[in-house]
Amino acid sequence: ELDILITWASGGTPQGNLAKKPTAPPVQFTWGLGKPDVELKLPEPQTLPPGEMEKDADVSVPTNFTEAKWVKAVDLLPATPSMVRRATIAVENGPVLAVWEPASDAIAAPGGSAFKIPAGAKLRVQVHYKKPWQEEQQSKSDQSTIGLYLTDEPLSGKEITTVPINGSSDETASTAPKTFGGAMATAGRVLAIRPS
Repeated sequence: ELDILITWASGGTPQGNLAKKPTAPPVQFTWGLGKPDVELKLPEPQTLPPGEMEKDADVSVPTNFTEAKWVKAVDLLPATPSMVRRATIAVENGPVLAVWEPASDAIAAPGGSAFKIPAGAKLRVQVHYKKPWQEEQQSKSDQSTIGLYLTDEPLSGKEITTVPINGSSDETASTAPKTFGGAMATAGRVLAIRPS
């Protein structure tokens, strides 16, 4: 198998039979759950100048909510899809609402649960930008839009909360059982575990 790869590379990496080429997976750059109830554009374009391949942006986006809102799903619509590689959308000093990646689907919170977004809250949006190598010497900008899908207050009263878990550098402690208090003191359901 290695000889086959070396022969192919030495021969200039010719393309194979294009009739057998698999079709690329569809990537939609539209709202996966339909038009959101609230659209919030990043306040300023994020730019990668010529020669700069990637950067991380940490942006505060005001919601301008005059009253608390319940959010069942969150999505991101990149303005320049080729450079937006990942985004984390959270309430400032609050829960993570969504982790977005290209071709990922926005998923509504299960079981009628929802995030409560306080009046006047701001969203913290962390975006990783990276240009394709073909565009290294071009200037590229993005001003993505966050989509919020609202719902009524959950009849079940199931508000999604975030519980930070502080890890330990002690290798033996990582295998020991953990006990959580606070928000986890009552019965609950784990929806997701995400590294910080």
